[in-house]
Amino acid sequence: MAAKNTSDGSAGNFGDQNNGTAKPHMQPVGMIGRINSFDNNIKSWELFFQRFEQYSSVNRISVDNQVACLLSVMGAKTYGLLRSLHNNNRKTQGQEPG
Repeated sequence: MAAKNTSDGSAGNFGDQNNGTAKPHMQPVGMIGRINSFDNNIKSWELFFQRFEQYSSVNRISVDNQVACLLSVMGAKTYGLLRSLHNNNRKTQGQEPG
């Protein structure tokens, strides 16, 4: 796996090839392992979350930071679904979507 310096000076790892284009996998320096975005066509949420728990444990991610980390690694599609469900719930409760 090759590393590439990005415009902000961080290092991005490039993983699997997909139709000739590389998918970036951002990982902080010094982190152990890698969590790919959740894809329900490949694995269940339960399996993804178990892997996330192990990733959090081995990398000593504090409980205070685990929610932010999970939101960061779950992927855009899953994050969008979560936001949509959250906004619909707020509308049902008569609150302004956030």
